Amino acid sequence: MQGLKHIAFAVEDLDATWAELDRKELDLVTPPTINTDLGVRYCFIRDPDGVLLEFLTVL
Repeated sequence: MQGLKHIAFAVEDLDATWAELDRKELDLVTPPTINTDLGVRYCFIRDPDGVLLEFLTVL
């Protein structure tokens, strides 16, 4: 399968970003989660075209 499947954006305040996305009633997929192996917190939403958007911050 070709095409865009995932885009990641680094943000300074993941909780504030998540709250803003929630206020906009977007398709929230994964709430802020910690990945200690990678040293990041991340969350996912889906854009109107179905592409996963990841927002992350380094721990």
